Amino acid sequence: MAKIVYGGNEIGSNGVRGIVKRLLLREPDMPVIIQADKAASVDLYTKVHDEAALAGATSIHLATTR
Repeated sequence: MAKIVYGGNEIGSNGVRGIVKRLLLREPDMPVIIQADKAASVDLYTKVHDEAALAGATSIHLATTR
């Protein structure tokens, strides 16, 4: 099962919104880059994207490995 990790710590989908909100307070135009493993489901990506958007992020990007 895929995990949601930030700064080396597993945060789960519930941790995304708070972290993004805190970072946007420091830099409101900061882009959010979701680094998704090829094993991550579209549902998980969508959940993380939605949480970032609900936190106020307006620039959300997907990065993958080849």
